[in-house]
Amino acid sequence: MATAKNRIARSVAPKSVFAEAQPLVDSTVDYLQGDLLFLDSGLIKPVTADADGATILGIAPQTIVDGKPKAVYSGTAVDAAQAIEAIAGPVYGVIAKLKLKSGDVFAAGDLVYATAVDAQTVSSAGTNPVGVFQGPGVTAVAGSEGLVLLGAVINGVLQF
Repeated sequence: MATAKNRIARSVAPKSVFAEAQPLVDSTVDYLQGDLLFLDSGLIKPVTADADGATILGIAPQTIVDGKPKAVYSGTAVDAAQAIEAIAGPVYGVIAKLKLKSGDVFAAGDLVYATAVDAQTVSSAGTNPVGVFQGPGVTAVAGSEGLVLLGAVINGVLQF
């Protein structure tokens, strides 16, 4: 299971397709900081499979619970009295330190893909790329992480 984590290691040319995500989340939307996000029927959601890479938007800069930013000082996930506030949209054009799918082989310059493992894990095999591997060649074992330049798919094209 993934935990919220700031996975952005370097900001190369940070961009966002939706800088303000509030109109694209509702009370059913939950995701963690560091999750890869995609557009699904007008809502921003965490990836759950390679197919989600077809509409990848980037990485989550903050945790969202029930469509609201996670409460900072409350003992609960969301403060019921919390006012509606701006929600930062997914960021792409950044290099993130993502988890690597165990057993996969990664090499510098290879495309990487979303997985069903969790929304913070990438694979070296798939059909809908979400980014480009940046590190030295490695065969991933449990707990491996690697640097990935993340993109966003706009009109069917992966862009950085």
